[in-house]
Amino acid sequence: FFFPLVLATMALSKAEAERALQDGLHAREEALELELDDLDEPAEIRERRIAAMRAEMEQLKAAKEQSHGTYQDMASEKDFFSVTTGSARVVCHFYHKDFKRCQIVHRHLETLARAHFKTKFIKINAETAGFVVTKLQIRTLPTIVCFLDGVAKDRLVGFEDLNNSDDFSTGMLERVLARSGVISLQTELGSKAPVMGFVTGKSKAKSGKMNRAAAADSSDSDSD
Repeated sequence: FFFPLVLATMALSKAEAERALQDGLHAREEALELELDDLDEPAEIRERRIAAMRAEMEQLKAAKEQSHGTYQDMASEKDFFSVTTGSARVVCHFYHKDFKRCQIVHRHLETLARAHFKTKFIKINAETAGFVVTKLQIRTLPTIVCFLDGVAKDRLVGFEDLNNSDDFSTGMLERVLARSGVISLQTELGSKAPVMGFVTGKSKAKSGKMNRAAAADSSDSDSD
């Protein structure tokens, strides 16, 4: 099953989806404020919870200011470096405008961006990002690179970890990305339910590197 916010945004226009996301963030801010007012616990525990809630409110504010919740196309390599070094968690899709599989990835990442607002989701045209493509040794498209605190920690090359199929679900891609820690399998608007239907805890996918092998029959090469 799908997290309700994701179901809703999939059916809305881009502008309507962005408004829905902002409404969700605003609702979470209001809920945190009410929780602060209603706390009736020993002073030490209360102070810790207040500090945690205030930190979350600051994260919400920062996320909105940085346009989190959207899937943005980087106009230049300068924009790419600004985002990847300025956000704690970034998912970047290196794409080619004519590749079918890149279009498939676009659709899934647009959905995930609206559910995982604490992570920045971006895309960059590999043809216009020669320096970055060379630096990160991007040889196959689509490639998704996961950045944590400005450092490339993991990557998904082609569709090998997605059953080598064009018909993989958004939830499957979400689970693969979660291995690197760039997104969480829990909702980020206060609920503890899984975002795209995957449970956490003992059943959560184990951490590990994504398969970096690039199979010619499973993805388009950027050299073509």
